[in-house]
Amino acid sequence: NGKMGKGRNAMTSQIHTMPLIPMRGMLVFPYMMIHLDIGRPASIAALEQAMMTDHEVLLVTQRDAEIENPEERDLFDVGTVAEIQRLVKLPDGSVRILAEGQTRQDPRLSQARRLCRSRSRDV
Repeated sequence: NGKMGKGRNAMTSQIHTMPLIPMRGMLVFPYMMIHLDIGRPASIAALEQAMMTDHEVLLVTQRDAEIENPEERDLFDVGTVAEIQRLVKLPDGSVRILAEGQTRQDPRLSQARRLCRSRSRDV
């Protein structure tokens, strides 16, 4: 019938907004389970926002891990939407999460980037 199935992996051009977390020296793939320690205040704020909505964040690897506050040009062109399975606040103020990669995403960063939000499109 030529119609694409309606599943989590169906390719769409729908644009939606979700919290973005820049990753240092790490790449997350779909279906990958990973523990991450998150320490940057903006990334922690992004996690907190995700936990109040659908528990999803866009993980995008930084081109240079030494950059503390990456801008759009400092991030790679494809990231991975991950579902936060578990979140634990640590005594030092950082957060440890267990996340599962869901789908690849092409981030189209908005002006709200400083709030760690991303407009993204399925790829």
